[in-house]
Amino acid sequence: MPSFASLVHPDDRQMVVERHQKRLWGEALPDRYDFRYLHKDGSVRWAELGAILITWEGRPATLNFVSEITERKRAEEALHALSARQEAILAAVPDIIMEVGANKVYTWANRAGLEFFGQDVLGEEAAYYFEGEQDTYGAVQPLFNGSENVIYVESWQRRKDGQKRLLAWWCRVLKDDQGNVTGALSTARDVTERKQAEEEHQKLEAQLRQAQKMEAVGRLAGGGGARF
Repeated sequence: MPSFASLVHPDDRQMVVERHQKRLWGEALPDRYDFRYLHKDGSVRWAELGAILITWEGRPATLNFVSEITERKRAEEALHALSARQEAILAAVPDIIMEVGANKVYTWANRAGLEFFGQDVLGEEAAYYFEGEQDTYGAVQPLFNGSENVIYVESWQRRKDGQKRLLAWWCRVLKDDQGNVTGALSTARDVTERKQAEEEHQKLEAQLRQAQKMEAVGRLAGGGGARF
């Protein structure tokens, strides 16, 4: 009959043997741990081992409980791969993505968010970065009342270098499984230059209209007499 150690995957065998020996020597170890083993069909599977130190015929021994956890491990690995992929996607997104809790304190940020607000943004209330008088909280309050609508708001914010920048935000509510509001997730884009360009364009249009109006008044004033 093959020994227990011979059934353990070669890459995990030394770890399993060492843990067994340390437990016999009285060293404190976690009660449970995972390892790979070789199934009789040749496949590699996962098991969880729980061990209790006992005395057998006057000598220390272990009472082991082994559970098959291959499906659970596969699910964990799939979830980890999905999380890693999501993290990669969020890191690659150029827009700022921020999450606040129900108390409007930042709890998560993607790379762009950390680069804009700074590494110490997590744990800070969103209003800490507001610049000037603005009713940003009033605009997004429906989300914290449970609204499922995406709310758009423009808000002046303080960048980590102290600059005042205009961010365009798209905000959506976050809820738990029971439907309770837990916070909001928002994406933002710096539109400062666009806003400045729009204002400059409007200013030039206003100047052009004024010049055209003055020119028309001048023509009327210069050629208003009757001709015969």
